[in-house]
Amino acid sequence: MRTKPWLVLVLTVVVGGLLALPLTASANDENRVVVGVELHFTGPNSASGTFSAALAVSDSGSTSATFTVTPREDDEGVLEGNEVFNGMLGSFTVHFRGTAFPLSSQRQVGEGRWRVISGTRAYANLRGRGSFLVVADNVTGTVKGSLNGEVTQEEDD
Repeated sequence: MRTKPWLVLVLTVVVGGLLALPLTASANDENRVVVGVELHFTGPNSASGTFSAALAVSDSGSTSATFTVTPREDDEGVLEGNEVFNGMLGSFTVHFRGTAFPLSSQRQVGEGRWRVISGTRAYANLRGRGSFLVVADNVTGTVKGSLNGEVTQEEDD
């Protein structure tokens, strides 16, 4: 079988770009945060579980969320709520709002935006915002996903 030259070129560019990504991404990680979550439904509008955060926030612990899903047309719904992250260094709360879809499926995607609304101890002056992407599995009763964004610590007056 003969390799097509354009395929080799595309693969070279993609692999080269992936190898360079960690070097370019690390220069701007001072305020970047990535939080991985794994929750289990505790009721129709609540879930709890664990989180791990990296980069500007480096912590792990428990998390709990309360939320609503308001159906709208096209098998989608407005997903909105608050999630509290209780880590070793303190706690912080985010408000999230986005879209859940497809509502008719046993497994749904939730995506949207989040922002920090409060914090304690090391996170008392934490401010930030970003995006989230999760998958809710109603068969296993789990929600897994991540929050990505930027945070800063405001100065005390």
